[in-house]
Amino acid sequence: MFRDEVMDDVRAVFMSLDEFGERIEIDGKTIIAVRTEDGKFEAASLEPELPQRVIVLYAETSELLPEMTMGASVTLNGELCLVVSREDDLGGMSRLELTRRGY
Repeated sequence: MFRDEVMDDVRAVFMSLDEFGERIEIDGKTIIAVRTEDGKFEAASLEPELPQRVIVLYAETSELLPEMTMGASVTLNGELCLVVSREDDLGGMSRLELTRRGY
């Protein structure tokens, strides 16, 4: 089936530890994801004195808990983050946007 072939390609290249993927721990579970993170901090809208950093993860939907939705708190590699948005149905993949507060 075409969808299975696409997921095989995603796993072989995009999620490959030799290419873009990296092992991360999210809520105590180790998964392979592609992580993008802006190197600069920006002021949080509700607490401008506390900077925040945006982190975007791409992972297989089946690896993420269904509770990881907008407004939920998760730990990412031991750091507390807030889920800003979650987009599923990306060919078996999900995009998870997080913010982490503090330096």
